[in-house]
Amino acid sequence: MAISRKWLEKIFLMLLSGGLLLSSAFGLEPPTKEQIKKYKQEGTYAARVAAAKAIANYKMDPELVARFNYKMKKLALESQGYSSEEIEKILAPPPAWRGMPTKGTIKVLALLIAFQDYPPVTPASTIAQRLFGPEQPSDYQYPYESLRAYYQRSSYQQLDIQGDVLGWYITAYPRSQVTETSTGRDNLIKEALNYYKQQGHDFSQYDNNNDGIIDYFLVFWTGPHGEWASFWWGYQTSFSDSTFVLDGKRWRKYSWQWELYDYPSGQFSPKTSIHETGHALGLPDYYDYDDSVGPRGGVGGLDMMDSTYFDHNCFSKFVLDWLTPSIFNAGRHTYTLRAAASEAEAMLFFPTAQPGDIFNEYFMVQNRYATGNDRTLQNWFGGTSEVGLAVWHVDARLNNNGRNFLYDNSYTDHKLLMLMQADGLDEIEKGLGYWFNPGDFYRPGNELGPSNYPNTNAYNGAPTGLGITSIQGTGSSISFQAYSGTNPKIRLSFSTFSFGNVNVCTFSDGLVTIYNDGDGPLTISDILRSSGASDFSFIGPACPFVVPVGSFRDITFRFNVYDTGPLTAGFLISSNDPDYPQTRLDVSGFGFVPEITLSIQVDRKIERAWIIRRSYAVITIGVNKSAPFIVDSYRLSRSESGGSQAVILKNFQESDFQNGSVTLVDKYLEPNKNYIYTIEAIDCYGRVINHSTQGKQPLLLDLDINKGRTAKPILKRG
Repeated sequence: MAISRKWLEKIFLMLLSGGLLLSSAFGLEPPTKEQIKKYKQEGTYAARVAAAKAIANYKMDPELVARFNYKMKKLALESQGYSSEEIEKILAPPPAWRGMPTKGTIKVLALLIAFQDYPPVTPASTIAQRLFGPEQPSDYQYPYESLRAYYQRSSYQQLDIQGDVLGWYITAYPRSQVTETSTGRDNLIKEALNYYKQQGHDFSQYDNNNDGIIDYFLVFWTGPHGEWASFWWGYQTSFSDSTFVLDGKRWRKYSWQWELYDYPSGQFSPKTSIHETGHALGLPDYYDYDDSVGPRGGVGGLDMMDSTYFDHNCFSKFVLDWLTPSIFNAGRHTYTLRAAASEAEAMLFFPTAQPGDIFNEYFMVQNRYATGNDRTLQNWFGGTSEVGLAVWHVDARLNNNGRNFLYDNSYTDHKLLMLMQADGLDEIEKGLGYWFNPGDFYRPGNELGPSNYPNTNAYNGAPTGLGITSIQGTGSSISFQAYSGTNPKIRLSFSTFSFGNVNVCTFSDGLVTIYNDGDGPLTISDILRSSGASDFSFIGPACPFVVPVGSFRDITFRFNVYDTGPLTAGFLISSNDPDYPQTRLDVSGFGFVPEITLSIQVDRKIERAWIIRRSYAVITIGVNKSAPFIVDSYRLSRSESGGSQAVILKNFQESDFQNGSVTLVDKYLEPNKNYIYTIEAIDCYGRVINHSTQGKQPLLLDLDINKGRTAKPILKRG
């Protein structure tokens, strides 16, 4: 049926006046196939699609994107070896999350509103059970038996949504009197909330982060649903009246949904609430709003944010910080993934890890064994739970302002998130039913790589050289091998490195160069001392770091000398070189103390003052070194002949011996006593490296006494 442009504009304005386009945050329940067919026949589909696009919930929440972007930059810096302290200095802190928390125990409100002409069918207690009840695997609606149980499973017990149900609140007027605008919707909600406030209900308990805002609540209404993207449809929106305050709290996002899809028939299901709560967490719709633009089919129904069935995919869980995938970029490695519905496991592979351009386009792999939130996948596999691997092609590059992803699943040249279909038929994108099928999963005998179709090329056609093969099993544990068609090859500028003679209490740095002679990026994952003296250490750069093809990277080792004599150590350099995953480097050096000659001359003198005789000593100390060496201090002490405890007279510094010697007067000595003076050279670790005395020679351990006045040090660890 032909339809005029004016009529399309009229429909669009009708949707606009219905309040669907007045909210900055909006989540939309997908239309059925029957509805799409009907709208196309009527000629209203284009206008409804335009209305849905204006809602913009095909895009991820910008706040969630900002947090995800921070996480990706942090991972990129970690991959280059930066410490947590260094990363905090480089990156601005992530933005404070204003929406519904993605982790922890939170409490939300469910508000039930009925009308004079549409009485409620479902008891409030039943809705409370369906929203906040515990896990019930035997429930006929499982895995959608409750909102709480679904998200506990999906988040791996990291998110626990609890709450209260208020209602039913029944208006004194028929539903037709509700003004179908944002203001009309808000006024209806305020009417019900004010009623329960008068009953003494405390609404402050739903502010989960104490920021003065109730981030999310749910509203259920009675009566038949309207058309897709109309006022009486299921969606998430935001409270438009910022002046409305109860118990000191303002109101933000809420989901707006029907009690029963086929009112007054059927039974209450929390599936719509589960989908809309995904929007509250920040996730976009993955279904295709407009099949006339870009690739069709969304993710083929294989996600709660597409069809309102099954679990959230591993990319969404990655964004929500529910899992951190294993990373593969080169070489060859075997992975084992357990069921994604019960284990926080996934594998992410990409060819390079360059600063500022990491984790933008990549592939993710997960095992979609039919358990937990994925249990109904059994219906696609003849009742068996053995599904296989789902492989996703992700392009999470940011747009020009950096506030959202450049791509989405509705209006761009390629998708933000695409299911790789192992059978190579691309039935989802061709619009042949739009749903996934068993042939889309990777099972034993399937391979994904540069020469397969579909392949692992980037969207711009550039080959990544990566792939997965040797898939073993289809059950709750599936193993496979990830490989790179291009492999790195490590080469060191030295297999042995000598620091030569280095003075004790000093250090020397040496550079060794790592070359990548292969045709794939070389990742140095660790450099550790495996044997030998701890005087040797690896300094940097911090691991892991990447050496591009045909490039090199200097690494620094340090000889920080404590012991004297010949010293050695061995280091193991771990990399993704498939032939030499560990390369050994041997280092050596000689801890050295130059000969230091200390001289001490003591002249005893007596001073007469009237009838009093005062004894004192003039002490002259000399220092001579065979080579430059910084002595930490020179300690002059005095003891009485006969073994009394020595008294430290003074500690001299190197600067005191600029002229080669120093003189000190020791006053008020007892005339009839013999004294022994000792000068000792002390190193930076507090050890005596040389000494000289005048008088009886004292015994000093770890020293080779040489002719009474000089000593050559032999320094060892205590």
